[in-house]
Amino acid sequence: MLRQRIIGILVFLCLIVALSSCGSSANLEKPSVTEEVPQSSAQPAGTEDSAAVDLSGFGENAEENLQVALANCIGWGGTAGSSLSAVNAASMLMAWANDNSLKDSDNAAVEAMLKTCYNNMNSEEQQNFRQNWQTISDTADMILTDYEAVSDNVEDAGCADRVDMIRKNINSASNWAELKTGFAKLLDE
Repeated sequence: MLRQRIIGILVFLCLIVALSSCGSSANLEKPSVTEEVPQSSAQPAGTEDSAAVDLSGFGENAEENLQVALANCIGWGGTAGSSLSAVNAASMLMAWANDNSLKDSDNAAVEAMLKTCYNNMNSEEQQNFRQNWQTISDTADMILTDYEAVSDNVEDAGCADRVDMIRKNINSASNWAELKTGFAKLLDE
């Protein structure tokens, strides 16, 4: 089990290094406090929302932290160890939702943040995320409602401390529901 934790930490550090080395210097700038809400293809013409979405309710590094969490949601679907990867990915997304108090955030801001980070993935990564999303979502639901069903995987994935904090947070279910709804809308486009 210690070996798996060490491997998990090394993989996580590699992802952070890979993500930090990608992109231009423009990606390294602090994101602005407001972003335009992208018009969805389902929105009728002429009903554009020209008002900027206030993203100030998110934490200082919310976008970067969400990118790291999303990086853990791809690259493993259908492989050996998928259940461990799903637990890790679910717990990272749930922790992000808690860190940014999504239940108190404006829905448009949540959707804009998710869309921005999702659109930063290439098409192959987006496809892989779509394939893994149901497993991640189901795993997160089990962490909140049927912990015994995933407790062994939580230990083996090396994210027991993170999951423990999630389970102790009285707002986790509400924050997760907001994130889950946001991704459902995004993936339905």
